[in-house]
Amino acid sequence: MKGEDVKQGAMVPYRDGEDADETNSVETPTTKRERIRSDNIKLCGSITEFFLFLLTFSLAMLVNQSVATSRLSDHIRMKMNPTHYPITRITDVHTLYDYLEEVFIPAIYKNTTDIQLAESISPHLRPIDIANRLLGTVRLRQVRVDLQQNCQVLPLFEQYTVSCYPNYSPGTASKMAFGPLERFTYSEDMAGIDYAGSLGSYTSNGFMQLLASNATLAAQQIAQLRADGFLDAATRAFFAEFNIWNSNVGLYAVVNFVVEFGASGGTAQQAMRGLAAWVDVLTATKCSDIFLD
Repeated sequence: MKGEDVKQGAMVPYRDGEDADETNSVETPTTKRERIRSDNIKLCGSITEFFLFLLTFSLAMLVNQSVATSRLSDHIRMKMNPTHYPITRITDVHTLYDYLEEVFIPAIYKNTTDIQLAESISPHLRPIDIANRLLGTVRLRQVRVDLQQNCQVLPLFEQYTVSCYPNYSPGTASKMAFGPLERFTYSEDMAGIDYAGSLGSYTSNGFMQLLASNATLAAQQIAQLRADGFLDAATRAFFAEFNIWNSNVGLYAVVNFVVEFGASGGTAQQAMRGLAAWVDVLTATKCSDIFLD
């Protein structure tokens, strides 16, 4: 009632926008430390979960990639080193030409039902079987040495004039054109990779020939190279280099078939294949070298 005293207690005034008890919204230092500690623990847990997921995903992809790489390696090994004509049968220039005509050209260019099926699926890139395609063309390359005079090393033979083709080295490497009308000329490959073989180390430069992408034309080229003496006593190493792409497993293979000719006679053969896997932008590159001996 107006004018009458309120019996016991005083009315607490209410102000719009303010809590009744402001002390409840004040965070003490201890409470703040506990809250920050809890937030940090949650953040560390989230980061740990992310890295565990990334590690598991990467390991799974690498294991799967390793299996695909091994299978592609075996497949190319069977093509390049068949049991009916193993690369160990290459002992001189003549048998190397035979290998190119009887094994290499059919392995890359043979027209089979699988090839026709692959071409019906996609006309792009030359298929070598149902799953693999040739990227670009095949490059044949050789490194040579110059003919040297007075090669005798013993005083007993110093009265004789002996010419020879020495071991390969940067100082003995030949850059002189040769062949009919000097049709074989020296070329440099600045983007290439040097090769360390069994009988020497070789640069990426040399005398190069590109094979046609047709089996008939490629075979004719090999026959013409044989007739023109592309490979001879001055040859110290021969390379057949090409790339293969397998879209099914996201792999491409860099194939480097090498035959070395020693100055003292004999040969060393290797088919090296470097594999690189590009599945997607999240996976790491997988590289390996496989040697066939």
